[in-house]
Amino acid sequence: MDRRSSFATMLTALRHERRLSQLDLAMEAEISQRHLSFLESGRSKPGSDVAAQLARALRLAPDLANAFMAEAGFAPIFRARPITDPAMAPLRTAAAHVLSGHMPYPAVLVDAVGDVLDANPAFGAILTLFGDPAKLWDRTHNGRPKNLYRLTLHPAGTAAALLNFEEVARATLQRVLREAQAGPRLTGLLEEIVGWDGIDPAWAKPDWGPPPAPIVAECYRIGREVLSIFAVTTRLGTAMEADVRGLRVESYFPADARTRQVMERLER
Repeated sequence: MDRRSSFATMLTALRHERRLSQLDLAMEAEISQRHLSFLESGRSKPGSDVAAQLARALRLAPDLANAFMAEAGFAPIFRARPITDPAMAPLRTAAAHVLSGHMPYPAVLVDAVGDVLDANPAFGAILTLFGDPAKLWDRTHNGRPKNLYRLTLHPAGTAAALLNFEEVARATLQRVLREAQAGPRLTGLLEEIVGWDGIDPAWAKPDWGPPPAPIVAECYRIGREVLSIFAVTTRLGTAMEADVRGLRVESYFPADARTRQVMERLER
C-alpha cells in the first residue's frame, strides 16, 4: 500500500497550494524541516498536537481542518454545529434581521457550500418570474437540498434566461474553486457543475483567463424585460468565532432603475 495515499499526500498538496516551502511551513508549525519531510514522505506519522499545529499553520478552514485531522487519524478540532442547534438561536435571529432588513430586495442565507438555509419573501417573489418556484427547485435539484450554485448554473434553472451566462459562470466557478478548500462537499459540487451542459471545465481551472470584474451583474431576459442584478456577500461571525462555518448572506441589488421598479412591484 502506498504510504502517501492519504495524510502525507494531503499535507504535501495543501503546502503546495499555499506556495510554502517545507522550511516555511515547518517554521510556522514550530516543527523541524526534517520532521515535516518525513511526514510528507510517509516515513513518519504525526501526533495529534503536530497535526493540529500543521492545520493552524496552513490556515485551514474549519471543514478542511477537520478532514485533515481525520486523515491523520484524530478527532475533529472544530465542532460542527448545524444552524438548527439551540446554541445557534441568537445567530439565526440576527440572520433573520439581516434578511428582513434587505426588503424589498432579495436576500438569502446560505452555508459554506451554498445550501439555502433561509430567505426573505423577496427572494421567493423574484423566483416566480422564472415560473413556479417549486418546479424550478425540483428541476434543478431532484430532491436534494436547495443550493444557490445549482439554481444559478444548472441548465434547467435560472441560467436558461441568463444573457451573460459565460461571464457569470466563469466568475462563479472561480469563486467555488477558491472556497472548495473549505471541504470535500464543495469539491464534489464543483465536479458536478463542470459536467453540466454549457459549462466549460476550463472555467474551473486555477488562474484561468483574466480575473473577473469586482462586480458581475447577472442580466436576465424575462419576457420583454431585461433585469440586471448583482450580489453583495455578508459573512456571519461572532466575537468567539470569526467565520461560523461559512455562513453568509447573499443580498441582491438592482443594477438599474427598471430592475429596481420590478423588484419593488413584486414586493408590493
